[in-house]
Amino acid sequence: MKLENTNSVFNLGDTSFRRKTLLDDYKVILPILKNHMEKVDRWGENNEGQAIFYHSIINQTDLFDRDENDEPAKRARTLTNALVKPGLINANRQLSEVALNWINNKVKRPDKLEQWLTLKIDNIVFLRQCFKLRVYDTNKTNYFYPFRIAIELLISYEDIPEFHFFNIIHSIEPKMDDDKIREIIYNYHKVANNFQSFEEFYEENLSAGKSITPELLIKVENLFSKSEVDEQEFYEVFYNRKSTNAQKLYYKFYQAITAFKNNPSDQNLKTLIEISRNSSIKKAFGYGMNPFKLTRKKSISVEEFLELNFDNLLLSENSILFFNQFMSSKRSDLIKEYSDMTKRIFNLTGIFSFSNKLVNLTQPWLFRKITATYRDRIFLTGEEDYESYEEDINSLFYKDQSLMEILLISDTELERIEAEIRKEHGIPDKVSIVEAFDEMSEQKFRSFIESIFVESKVILLLKLFKNRSPENDKKIQKLVSDAATVPTIFEYIIAIAWYYLSEKNFSIRKSVNLSLDGNFLPLTHAAGGDGDIIIKYSDFILMLEVTLMDRNAQKRGELEPVIRHATNLTVKESDKEVLTIFIADELDQNVVNLFRAASIVQLESTQQKGQQTDGVNIFSLSIEEIIHLLERKIEYQKIVKGIREHFSIKPSFVKTGWREDVLEKLLN
Repeated sequence: MKLENTNSVFNLGDTSFRRKTLLDDYKVILPILKNHMEKVDRWGENNEGQAIFYHSIINQTDLFDRDENDEPAKRARTLTNALVKPGLINANRQLSEVALNWINNKVKRPDKLEQWLTLKIDNIVFLRQCFKLRVYDTNKTNYFYPFRIAIELLISYEDIPEFHFFNIIHSIEPKMDDDKIREIIYNYHKVANNFQSFEEFYEENLSAGKSITPELLIKVENLFSKSEVDEQEFYEVFYNRKSTNAQKLYYKFYQAITAFKNNPSDQNLKTLIEISRNSSIKKAFGYGMNPFKLTRKKSISVEEFLELNFDNLLLSENSILFFNQFMSSKRSDLIKEYSDMTKRIFNLTGIFSFSNKLVNLTQPWLFRKITATYRDRIFLTGEEDYESYEEDINSLFYKDQSLMEILLISDTELERIEAEIRKEHGIPDKVSIVEAFDEMSEQKFRSFIESIFVESKVILLLKLFKNRSPENDKKIQKLVSDAATVPTIFEYIIAIAWYYLSEKNFSIRKSVNLSLDGNFLPLTHAAGGDGDIIIKYSDFILMLEVTLMDRNAQKRGELEPVIRHATNLTVKESDKEVLTIFIADELDQNVVNLFRAASIVQLESTQQKGQQTDGVNIFSLSIEEIIHLLERKIEYQKIVKGIREHFSIKPSFVKTGWREDVLEKLLN
């Protein structure tokens, strides 16, 4: 991406696409855009075509509300801008190789380094793209890698406050070189060790005033050199792209300060305090707060005010400091606004932990090892033509490359690192390093579940799913994560519920087909077309298929996919018994019976053509019944035994009521 001007802050989102459930939304929009682009010649010169795309999004999804005042072509452009930043499409809305492979489930397989990270393919797609992500200057030549800088910062320090983290990342400038950025990161140790305040660190290393061009500085000096500041010239310097009314307010604020400095009377103070309480003034001059220190009393004397604000730069005789504070405060406000999307994009990679407003890497020791070994090739900044990198759909930015390819790491080089890691972590040669890392992740996930999602909380969430409403959906996302849709969270919670029913007797991390963030919270259902939750016990395989579709939609939306998934898994695992349990709020009786009848129908795999199985065993449970099993602490062995015994008898005719006979044995 490219900065608009020297004082811009990079933005990974778009004002028209401030979505929280990014992964699910990308997966919805990209196929629609792909189909659209196959029908039009060129995006940029076809307003009518862009309008058609906008209507397709509105009609085929519920992502955005229709607004009668919308300009369809313009909305089509703004809604797809968010896909440009991470390199899923280019400015001409051509889908990248990365995006095409992602939506077609053909993403390049994880390389050895990526396997060590124990991530799902969705995470890996964004990890690769973030490593390639550049922020260019206005000259389209110099750039920096914000994601790499974030990693460099986090391998140096733990528990960095989010406010510090995002202010540092967003205040880096393309004109800085690697040495300068590493110096800034090193200097942060004074803050980390409580030798310096963050504000002092920021002023010394990253102050927005350092970004002011000589040309702009001349304008500011000329503006304040006159006995009376010209209003129109003031607006040229104190800008606000969104509102001319805000600019007028800035001018009134400057006038109020000038009047008070010239005549510190009670009336002038009253006028100054009144305007300082305006939200626009707080954002532009007070870093989101009132730019002046005030007492809690209703009124404050001039003497008290001057004593409290004796060091306030806004009251300085040097008006350049007034401008500097405006630049710093506005930049801080932009960072606050844009850091949310930066956090959400970075979170998709699965390697960051954002917890309790603190930022960490999930495997800092691994990244520390990689960056230390390959510091000479993992650059933080560089120079290259912007057009050839971000506008050419054939550039490396849009190619489906693995992390080792991006960082130019060979297999031989990685073997040396592997030997060091084995020695440092005591991993024997007979154990694969991937298995060792998998086990580490499993134990972390289990600890997280058992501390955050205790059984009582799981039951509470299941009851909210059972009584769905907009209010309860908000409660669910607040209790779990607003980065995932409610159906995705339902799948996640059912997996945890079965984890408790199974007495924790399976690998939950390997069983869920969900992409997780660095805190083990759900992001989206992973690509691949497999079942929702596949649990491999020692003597059989259990697949859980879950849905929040009501009973009227289950036959249309769930019957075929569940039978297909059960068939594919049964054929694939032909040497083991496979049992499927379908879980929904309400169960459609016809669907329940058709699932039961599938046990006596020969079915063919859609993944292994020509391979068949003599029926699949699918039982159905409601959310209420899962709650009952948890509350009664009925173990999975009893559940599975009862279902197995029933399916051992092949019926010639399926009659309504068969499921209730089985349930009576399971629930009592």
